[in-house]
Order: sequence, then structure tokens, then C-alpha cells
Amino acid sequence: MIGFMRDGQRFQLEPGAFLEWARAGNLRPTDYVQGSDGQLRLASTYTDLAAYLPKQQQPSLLEGVLKAGLAIGGVWLTLQIADELLRPKPLRQRSTRLRQRNSERVEEWKRQHVYLRDGGRCVYCGATIAYGRIHVDHSVSRANGGTNHLNNLRTACGGCNLAKGGRNARQFVR
Repeated sequence: MIGFMRDGQRFQLEPGAFLEWARAGNLRPTDYVQGSDGQLRLASTYTDLAAYLPKQQQPSLLEGVLKAGLAIGGVWLTLQIADELLRPKPLRQRSTRLRQRNSERVEEWKRQHVYLRDGGRCVYCGATIAYGRIHVDHSVSRANGGTNHLNNLRTACGGCNLAKGGRNARQFVR
């Protein structure tokens, strides 16, 4: 009897049956076969069984070229992706459309209306301001597209208006 082991299971076959079974292509290189000394060894270590083991096919030249092309193409693609990801991005450019600067002065009647509407006090700190010392502030600054509409004008003291700068009223808290 010839013993062999596959996937942890042991089998026993008559020598003739084993050879037929091996010739039919059922023997795997990872199968263990029991030698005349009783030891189990990989079937691939027996030179007399090598004829019955499945032959490893050599890849054709075309297969080799295709595999090499895929490997090189994969490397190229990886480098392209890495280059795109690692390339410094240009800073976002400001809009090329020029904003029209609101440079018209606040008319005197609007200054008086805003002063009276706000009770002669700074809308930011609450200080009382003499009419000759008021600053008429834009809630949405001119730099941010604010207009001279009455709803956008506020009474402010000089300190608050200068501290506010180009920020909008919501961004400025005193």
C-alpha cells in the first residue's frame, strides 16, 4: 500500500491504483507521499513522481510583454496620480471682474437722518456724540459692496468706526 496525505487527510492506495491516479493528473505538488522508509514527503521531492505532477507552463512572450506593460503602466499611472496630488496648487485668484468702488460721499441730509434715527449715540459703544463729531458708518462696508442706502448707515463715534475698519458690523463687536 502507498500512503499519501492531502489537506490533512490520509489515504492508502495499492501501488497500481496510485500510479493510475497520479497519471490521471490528480497528484498535486503539495500532496505528501509516504516513502519506502515510512516518512511523508512532498510529492514534488520525488524525482520518479515528477513526471506525474502538473507542469508549470512557461508564459509566452506575448504574456510576458503584456504583464511587463501592465506593471510599467501601473507605475506610470501611480506616478501621474502622485504628481497631481503632490503638485502645489496655485492660490485662488481674485475675481477678474472689478468691483465698482462706492466712492460717493454720504449726503448731508442722510447724515442728519441717521444721527436723529440713532438718537445721537454710537451704535457700537453707546457714547453720546455731538453732531459735528459723528462718523457715519456703513453696516456692510463699502469694501464689501455696501451702499449708501439708509438701511446700511449707522452713527458711530470716531474710535469705534476707525477700529471697525473694513469689517462688517456683524464681524465687529466692541
